[in-house]
Amino acid sequence: MGRCIVIVYTRFPVPTCKVVYRAYFNRLFAPTYFSAVAALFYHHTLLRHLSSPLRRHHPHLLLILADVIFALIWLTNQTFRYRPLISREFIENVEKVARPDDFPAMDVFIGFNSGAD
Repeated sequence: MGRCIVIVYTRFPVPTCKVVYRAYFNRLFAPTYFSAVAALFYHHTLLRHLSSPLRRHHPHLLLILADVIFALIWLTNQTFRYRPLISREFIENVEKVARPDDFPAMDVFIGFNSGAD
């Protein structure tokens, strides 16, 4: 579980990936942040139920929507921080392992604007 290796039976070095174990702070912070977000949503629902029916709810709904969007952004970014990996590739050995005919056909278009006319 600590180390994953792509197995290729050659005499050349193979790509490896290693799990970074210094991510404990992120793992401890995630439940704390999640509980804060849950408390915030509870606060929003509590204010929604306690407010008068004549009061406008549009700003409140926009705040809830913004909080939901920020929570989803945090959740999707957290996946990369929960179990980070360090990988090492050996691109120079690709031609030694595979023939050029085995590579997929690919067109690469690189363009840039230098700003000088």
